[in-house]
Amino acid sequence: MNDTPKQHVARWASTTGRIVAGARRLRELLAQRLSQLNLSDAEFSSLWLVHARQPHGVNQREIACHLGLSPARISGIVERLRTLGLLASERSDKDRRKQHWRLTADGAQRLDDLTRELSPWIHRCLGQVSASEHTELANRIEMLVRAAEETADHATSVASFPIAETPDSMPSFIPPRENKEAA
Repeated sequence: MNDTPKQHVARWASTTGRIVAGARRLRELLAQRLSQLNLSDAEFSSLWLVHARQPHGVNQREIACHLGLSPARISGIVERLRTLGLLASERSDKDRRKQHWRLTADGAQRLDDLTRELSPWIHRCLGQVSASEHTELANRIEMLVRAAEETADHATSVASFPIAETPDSMPSFIPPRENKEAA
């Protein structure tokens, strides 16, 4: 492409604006349905992330990073989920200061119930986009994010941004687990 710098910035602003606005609207629509089930979007997303990380669980910092919320906000969310009996914490064997959250049996059942309740609506939404188109969209967004991250500290021309490949094994927007013990 032979875009001018102004065209690069305009395309970036338009693309990121559409992604953010679309994500916000999708979360609003999900939140409307979840409110009828007495759960917030952040609580549901926290439960889903913990489920996705079974059997190892997830710590609050990982939840905060995944949801883009402050650690203080996540503390309140996991405490509410713990009070409801949906999450339980375990201390790390290697570092007793670290706490990992896991689904309880009630939490797993609640997530199953939520899945059954939400599935018809989500099926109608996803029915508008093929599985391959959905995967392609998620991969393209991840590629854009990785390209921006890789070049964030470099004075590289916008026209030469590298495109990073997305591993097929990594679920969309779930950050890879850090393994500090191996480091």
